[in-house]
Amino acid sequence: MKKTFIIILLLCLSISASSCSENIKTDYEDPDTQQTEEPATIYTEEDIVSLSLTCSDTNVKLGTGEAALFSVKGFADDGTEIPCQAEIYCNGKLINKPYLETAIAGTYEITAKYNGIESETVTVEVLPEEMGRIYLNTFKETLTKGASLKLKSEAFSKDGANLSDEWTVYYENGKLIEKNLFKAKEEGVHLIVAKSGIAESQPYAIGVTKTFKFSMNLEASATEITLGESVTFTYSSTPTLDQYADDPSEIKLFCS
Repeated sequence: MKKTFIIILLLCLSISASSCSENIKTDYEDPDTQQTEEPATIYTEEDIVSLSLTCSDTNVKLGTGEAALFSVKGFADDGTEIPCQAEIYCNGKLINKPYLETAIAGTYEITAKYNGIESETVTVEVLPEEMGRIYLNTFKETLTKGASLKLKSEAFSKDGANLSDEWTVYYENGKLIEKNLFKAKEEGVHLIVAKSGIAESQPYAIGVTKTFKFSMNLEASATEITLGESVTFTYSSTPTLDQYADDPSEIKLFCS
């Protein structure tokens, strides 16, 4: 009985030792055959070699609440994106805002710059507000040949608000009038139309007549005065100035 117990005990110890030996072989790895992972590359803003500038909308209309939003990204030489705090310029002037804020229609060139690196230019068109109605305010139906008239108008939005006429253009018989100044070069009836955005005024007729002789007579309340006294001048013309001049108040007196 005693011998049998010893044999069983030795057999158990043998099995246990064999199991431990197998575990040791399984868990052991030769350090020469292990594969090590390369550490991840850490990029900083100093690694930026190029900038990308994007815009949410390159055509913005005034008065609609629309806005042009800018986004700038930096990139390393391998194309990895790197966050950066770039400066934003509008028409060469630093704005440092991620959006375009203006109340004036026109063309704006946007660029981003960082550490001597500049992005490609993005062009944003700010369009004038669409007008609902426009009226000519000339109050001049007849001009003589050779005279001129500065054209004016009133513009209103679709909801009736009064708008600036800064972007209004004028046409004479379908031809664009430069600097909004109508020049009476030819006799006859000339149809003037004002346009702004999609709005267009009703035609306004201005008649141009032939040139006539003009004379002016100047009279003084006194021809001799003493020191401290004053003299009043009056003038009369044939025909009257309001038939010839755009603004009679521009008449000037000269003393030599």
